[in-house]
Amino acid sequence: MEANIIDRLEERLLERRRAITNVLAHLKRENDEVIEDRQIDWLDRASDENAVRTVDRLTELYRGELDGIEDAL
Repeated sequence: MEANIIDRLEERLLERRRAITNVLAHLKRENDEVIEDRQIDWLDRASDENAVRTVDRLTELYRGELDGIEDAL
């Protein structure tokens, strides 16, 4: 019985790891697009910088969760 519970938990962790990996790939593409399309106008540039900071924070959070999953597995 306990082995069955462990197997289910492991599968849930693996599914979450796959989801996070996909999100991290998406965030990287978003960050790359913002960096490539940086605007000259100061207001647009400020918006771009804010977007990059937001993506960086999200990436950091997801990587922390991914580290925890790897430790659990």
